[in-house]
Amino acid sequence: MTYNRRSFVVVAVVFCLMCFFADCSPAAQSGGSSRRALLIVDVQNCFTGNGSLSVSGGEEVIPVINRIREKHAEQFGVVAVTQDWHCVDHVSFASQHLRHRDPYDVVNLTYLLPTGQLCRSDDLQKNYTVACSPTPDSKTSLVRQVLWPDHCIENTQGAELHSRLHVNATDIVIKKGNACHIDSYSAFTDIGNFRETELKEKLRSRSVDSVFLVGLALDYCVFYTAKDAKRLGFKTYVVLDATASVASGTEEEAKREMTQLGISLVNSSQLEEIFASRGTRSVPSFIIRHFVLLSIFSAWHY
Repeated sequence: MTYNRRSFVVVAVVFCLMCFFADCSPAAQSGGSSRRALLIVDVQNCFTGNGSLSVSGGEEVIPVINRIREKHAEQFGVVAVTQDWHCVDHVSFASQHLRHRDPYDVVNLTYLLPTGQLCRSDDLQKNYTVACSPTPDSKTSLVRQVLWPDHCIENTQGAELHSRLHVNATDIVIKKGNACHIDSYSAFTDIGNFRETELKEKLRSRSVDSVFLVGLALDYCVFYTAKDAKRLGFKTYVVLDATASVASGTEEEAKREMTQLGISLVNSSQLEEIFASRGTRSVPSFIIRHFVLLSIFSAWHY
C-alpha cells in the first residue's frame, strides 16, 4: 500500500473546487430555501378597506402575497407576520396630545438616554411619561413622530390580520409598537432604537440570510423594516407589487433611499428567476461525497 502525496493534493484541490461550485452546507444542499424568509408586514384590518388608517390599494396586495406564499412555498424556510399592536392611548395617536394635534402633524418627542423613557411635556401628560429635569449629566434624544389617527388598538378587530391573508400555525408572529410611549415602524426595533423585537434573533437562530418583504405600508413599516434588515446584514428584497403606500411623495423617497442602500426592489414576477439564479451552484451532496471518497481511495492505493 503506497501513499501518493501528489495525488492526495490533487484530490484536495478538486474537493475545494467542488465546494466552490456547490456550497457543501446543509442549507445549500436543500437549495438554499431554508435560509430565506418571507416577511409579511402589517396586513391588518386597520390598514385596509374601511380601517381607521386605511392604505389605498391595501386590500389589492393580499392576493399577490397569497400567490407568493403558494407558488414559492418551498423557497422560504421561514415566514414571519407582523402586527401593529398599540395601547388605547398610544403616543403616536394625534388624539392623545393636548394641543389639539391633527392626524399627520409631526412633533418632536424627547426621550431620556439610555433608558428610552419619554419626557413629560405640556402637550403630553400620560402616566407613561416621566419628569425630565435638565442636569449636566442628563442626556436626551429628540425623536420625530408623525401623529396618526387611532389605529390597530391591541385586542380589537382593527388590529387583527386581514381575514383573506393566508397564515399558517408555523408562522412567526411579531407584535410591534406595543410600548405605549414609543412608536415602531420597523419589525426589528422602535423608532428611537431603544428596544429590539425578537425578530432578529428568531431569523438568525434559523440561519436566515435573505429576507423578502411584502405588506403595508411601503413608505413606512415596510421601508423601515427593509432598512433595518439591510443594516443587520440580511440580503434584502422588497416585492413592490405586494406592497402599497400611504402617499406617493413618501413612496418615491422610500424607493430612492432603499435603492441607494442596496436593497433590491423587485416584482413578484421576478422571484422565480431570483430563486433560480441563487441555486445554480447547487450540486447534490451525495455526488460530492461519492466523488471525494472514490478519489481518496484511488490516491491512497495508486
